Amino acid sequence: MQKYILRAALILSLLTLFASPLMASNVTLIMPGTSDSTPAPLNPDQYPLQPALFKFKNGNSTVYLYGTVHRVVEGIKWRTNEFNRAIAKSDRIWFESTFREMANPTLMVDQYISMRNINGLRIEDILDKKEMAKLRKVAQSQNVDIDEYGELHPWVISDILKGAHYKTDIKKDKKQEIVSGVGVEETIDAMGLGKPILPLENTRKHVMLFSQLSPEDEKALLMDTVNQIDHSVKDRITGIMDAWSKGDLPALEKLDVSMRNNTPGLYGIIMTERNQIMADKIATILKGSGTDFVAVGAAHLPGPGGVVALLEKAGYKSERIYDIEPPVTSNTEREMFPPHYRPELRVPTRLVVSLVRGRNPDEVILHFQRSLTFTGCIEVSPIKTDIRKNEDSIDIDLVGYIVNIHPYPNIDGCGPAVKTAMADIPLSVSELKKYKVHLVKMQSMRGYDFYTLTYENGTLTLAPKKGTTLVFPDLKKLALTGL
Repeated sequence: MQKYILRAALILSLLTLFASPLMASNVTLIMPGTSDSTPAPLNPDQYPLQPALFKFKNGNSTVYLYGTVHRVVEGIKWRTNEFNRAIAKSDRIWFESTFREMANPTLMVDQYISMRNINGLRIEDILDKKEMAKLRKVAQSQNVDIDEYGELHPWVISDILKGAHYKTDIKKDKKQEIVSGVGVEETIDAMGLGKPILPLENTRKHVMLFSQLSPEDEKALLMDTVNQIDHSVKDRITGIMDAWSKGDLPALEKLDVSMRNNTPGLYGIIMTERNQIMADKIATILKGSGTDFVAVGAAHLPGPGGVVALLEKAGYKSERIYDIEPPVTSNTEREMFPPHYRPELRVPTRLVVSLVRGRNPDEVILHFQRSLTFTGCIEVSPIKTDIRKNEDSIDIDLVGYIVNIHPYPNIDGCGPAVKTAMADIPLSVSELKKYKVHLVKMQSMRGYDFYTLTYENGTLTLAPKKGTTLVFPDLKKLALTGL
């Protein structure tokens, strides 16, 4: 499963971050080496083809806005002198999210946990019979055992199918393989030479993007993947690379028609909402002073709802910058080296357990908590759980939590020295009423405990079963009334 997800992650990074481009309206062409106020004498079609670079000015603030791709196919000519100069002039560099924050192991754990349906639903419970039959047929054609991934969210299964399809294409024809090097952001990071590199977006929201999809939008995404699985991945990525490297924003916009039409919910979360967040952040930067270089996925720049148009609507004039020299391939072969975090998996011994009311009248939360005291800059992930619900029993594996020691001792957002490891397990009151008594088995590497979960006369009671050694949560009895 992991190799499918990793391979598909590369494809998604290329596919999902390229959507609605159009040429910006008020464009001034700038000759390299001249004053910024001197219009270039050439028409746009007289310049060498190159990726889109825009410039915004407001008082003492200047922002260069550049459209990127997160992986560059080998041999693509894209790097210009104007690109180099813009970075050299800048005091700060901005990405959608920074490598340092993206490499945070606690976020990786959260993303992994978010892939599974915690409510116990499987994919056959989400799709109707006709849709499920179609999914099975497509999965079989890509050598994917859909039953093995049935407990995952539809968006994850969609990702797995895309990765498997690319792998199948290569097996059929070696020419379908795409060789890519480092992305534009990694090149910029290497060129930054110690300049502050900052995030435009909230990194947690960025990493957990697909988890924000509604059940309907997740289903639409999966079925769109099923219906279009025969489309060549190589043709799609080649089209993106060609349009990006030529700065052909209308062509990039056309590539996203399918996402806008077939999965509008996905498009709204990936593009529309994020475009506004980025534009608002850049507008805030423009109210300050100094020179900033902002690099975002190329699809976020243009279109009526793109970042360039949103900034223009906010009153900022855009200038399209062209280099008179043709672009070259980048010689930077630097791979990303994330900061040296020191994550440790720890298995909890004692836990404070409580029963609390959920978000709706039919939900009760079994809440586990443990306070931890550390010195230094440390983050603690939620406790990872594995839950299996049977008719009259619940098995809960409390696997452990990640203690993440930051490589930067003075980083902002480390929080207080006392941290908390937590886990929330939702239970349905209506299901508990059916059997009145449930057997709860809680286990970890250190041992296991048996409990009874009893519902009677509006009261839910959790208590150790006779003979339990209390290896894990030190619990005598819990009761929640008025259910």
